[in-house]
Amino acid sequence: QWDNGPDFLPDRGQPERDTRLIGLKKYRSEKHQDSKNLLNNSGEKMNECDPSLISWAIVTGASRGIGRAIAVELARQNSRIMSKLNQNSTRVRSNKGSQGLNTVEISSGLPRRLGLILVARDKTKLMELADDIEYYYGVPCTIVQLDFSDPDASATLYRTTVFYNLDVSILINNAGVATQSDVIDTALSDIDTMISINVSCVTKLCRLYGAEMATNAATRYDKACGGMIMNISSVAGFFPAIPGAGVYAATKAYERHLSRALRVELSSRGVSVTCVMPGGTVQTNFASRSGMDDAFIWKVPMLTTTPEYVAGSAVRAMLNGDGEVIPGWTNRVTCRLFHPLLPSFVTTWLGEVTFRPFDWKLF
Repeated sequence: QWDNGPDFLPDRGQPERDTRLIGLKKYRSEKHQDSKNLLNNSGEKMNECDPSLISWAIVTGASRGIGRAIAVELARQNSRIMSKLNQNSTRVRSNKGSQGLNTVEISSGLPRRLGLILVARDKTKLMELADDIEYYYGVPCTIVQLDFSDPDASATLYRTTVFYNLDVSILINNAGVATQSDVIDTALSDIDTMISINVSCVTKLCRLYGAEMATNAATRYDKACGGMIMNISSVAGFFPAIPGAGVYAATKAYERHLSRALRVELSSRGVSVTCVMPGGTVQTNFASRSGMDDAFIWKVPMLTTTPEYVAGSAVRAMLNGDGEVIPGWTNRVTCRLFHPLLPSFVTTWLGEVTFRPFDWKLF
């Protein structure tokens, strides 16, 4: 019933703030005084709904950019998502029934709904997004302030959800960082951060929540069974190499190969895995934070997409059970057509031209 909300919520960090949204938020704060949104001692924003009756979706890096857009898209598609999870639950019970269990006695349990666990470093932006999603779509939200450059961040997040008995059915690994520089010119701290966030945290979260989802699919008949994992990689992971962004491209190639392996390993256990490979995405701070403001990819409009477009393509692919999705037709042509046909040294050169600051000497 909440799918009739707005197509997207404007990022409060953007100058073109929606005045209608501001007015409604002011009205809500005066009327409700944020009575539903309370912070516990650990800093998580807990909803008054019973957490045990909610199937939760974790979105890392949810405070801005693609992660924020995916959180909004999940809220928009919440009815379809719950239908998908219930469908998975019915299928698993049917398989178990064929092994001798009395399927008549297996019930679907209490009605469940979708909830969002929004994870990022910026607590203020997370709280604003959570309030907006709850108001516009009626989807309960929990926020967790966490820095994934901390080696223990993945374990901390997992312990938090276990402590509060939150049944996680969807994992969106979106948090990521990049640095534009030659490998030997990259600071060791930047290398550690990229490997920690893009590789270690993604792997650990897939390991922890993938095992939990597989266990739910096999044994927990009174709750939503199975689950879905989405890893946000990049078209950079498709290239054999990208001089000037070598460490970043290598971490994104790792995410792609990890997703492929997990998809095969978990497919028989009721869990689907989708790898999303976006190209240049505007209306985010990725370019400025990674030092790629002057890269060629940002100079050609047809090479870029918006966070909302990426989010829509990603969530649809996840719900359809697709293993891999490349948003944007130019990105698909590059990865699916040029990459297999051209020699590796040519695609390596194309990667360098695309991600380095534009320089005619490259030609």
